[in-house]
Amino acid sequence: MRSHLVIPLSGLLVAVLLEMAFTSSGTLAQQAPPTGQSTIPSEKLLVLQQDAAHLAAARARPQPPKGVSTSPRVSLEPGKPAFPRTTAGQGTIVETGLSRFGPDFVVENHWYEKLGAEELGVYAGAMAQDSAQGILAVLRTDTYGTPMEQTWYPTPARAGSVRVVAAAGQRLTVQPQRGATFVFDVPTRQFVAP
Repeated sequence: MRSHLVIPLSGLLVAVLLEMAFTSSGTLAQQAPPTGQSTIPSEKLLVLQQDAAHLAAARARPQPPKGVSTSPRVSLEPGKPAFPRTTAGQGTIVETGLSRFGPDFVVENHWYEKLGAEELGVYAGAMAQDSAQGILAVLRTDTYGTPMEQTWYPTPARAGSVRVVAAAGQRLTVQPQRGATFVFDVPTRQFVAP
């Protein structure tokens, strides 16, 4: 029976100690600063006041009606691709700078061809750290988009970033920023005479 009394008494003792710690009658209680004085440093107080003013101004602005979205909507026409495409030779030129190569390779556009379950792509552009040297990156992927081949081919002349502008079969015409065009033969992976 004695053990049953210990728990309630210890709980009561904790409650009394907490009461003393958090009220002005206890010795551990903190005293509030006198009226008109703040314990917040003036720099922080200024920031808090500015935040409060910004919040009040935002709340005062007219709000859109409920259920109406204010975010821009991008909608594609059904059946229309997201990026401009042009049939070129046995493949398609896609006008997009998106690539799977990361930030080191700046892509201008790419040409691709479906080969059964595989896709063969030739990405044109330049390396980010050397924009004077044009580069073609050949990427062959399987049905699931897993790379099976990834090879880099610098252009024969340092004439700037390149883009695919035309194709005949699997021979791509590549236009640099400066100078004459190059022809890249996809099956042999070589630049050839025009």
